[in-house]
Amino acid sequence: SSNSQKLLYFLCSGFTHKHLNFQTIYEYVLRLDMLNPDPVKICKVRLDYFSLSADNRVKARNARYLMLESQLLKELASGKSCWYDTDCHWFDCIGSCVKNKCIKPPRQSNVQQLCQYVHMNPEQFRYFRAQDEMRILYEYACKRKYRKNYW
Repeated sequence: SSNSQKLLYFLCSGFTHKHLNFQTIYEYVLRLDMLNPDPVKICKVRLDYFSLSADNRVKARNARYLMLESQLLKELASGKSCWYDTDCHWFDCIGSCVKNKCIKPPRQSNVQQLCQYVHMNPEQFRYFRAQDEMRILYEYACKRKYRKNYW
């Protein structure tokens, strides 16, 4: 389709980033999810937690909300007592409460955390309405979680 061609062009264009936007942050959090053997998980997403380096690369402003997946698993699946999944959390990373114990790893990827943030804060992403490619990328990246277009 025309939209998938636009998306492919947009993702492969390879220009340096002069601004923080959905695309630049998406690429950054996706890269952290794909680090081997131990991905880095972002457990709190906010626009002001990211910035651009001198060479126009996205970076986290500090590591307070970042944790290696292996460490996060120990934190979220510690076996501590719980009533609800939300009792098994480290900031916005949430594990699972099974039989009143926190025993499962986080369910959300970094991309899902970013999608949830955009969904909850659409006013910070108004440019989606004006930039087709950015809106198409958002729909592609987040469509499994959110089926509606919120703009």
